[in-house]
Amino acid sequence: AVLPDTKVVDVPDKNDEAYLSTPKPRGRFRDWHYQQILEKCTGQLVSVAGVQAFRLLCDLLEDAIRYSRGPRDHKGTADYPYEDYFFIQRSAIEEHQQNQSHGIVDSLISAVRDAATQIATGDPTKVGHLVHLLEERRWKTFHRLALHLLWRFPEAAPELVARRLVDRRRFDDPGLRHEYALLLRDRFAALSNKDQGQILIWIE
Repeated sequence: AVLPDTKVVDVPDKNDEAYLSTPKPRGRFRDWHYQQILEKCTGQLVSVAGVQAFRLLCDLLEDAIRYSRGPRDHKGTADYPYEDYFFIQRSAIEEHQQNQSHGIVDSLISAVRDAATQIATGDPTKVGHLVHLLEERRWKTFHRLALHLLWRFPEAAPELVARRLVDRRRFDDPGLRHEYALLLRDRFAALSNKDQGQILIWIE
């Protein structure tokens, strides 16, 4: 289980307004051990339990993100995900030299990514279902994970790729920019002339 930070307190700022210092979710043991267990066990767990294991990891990640946000953080809308700002520390869903470790959250992002990749590698027809499971979550990190999965397996769901590339909000969203840009770079040529033209208009 992921647990909330017990050390966070309200502190008055220079304008005498209370603010909540950044919470850090925790496990029942040290972050390093949590990371090691995920790295060693995720593959075996997914091999046995498949999508059920994937859902479990998504639930843990959702708890970790929720416990990382303060009460005043920006919320999303009914039809668009909540901003969690992890694109700042985790600039790329894939392994990248600019990624900064953020404890349990970072470890769980990698675990969800690897679980989705493992399932899709074994059965590419499940990519669409995995994307749906990710995008039904409210936090933006899950939508980044969905774009990453489509980037890794574009031929498994070309219609999903096209719909996300021609979504203006995804095009404009800085929180999705890295994953969107990778997908656009690799799949622009596969889009219809109409979709290509729309994206070029946005760029112009």
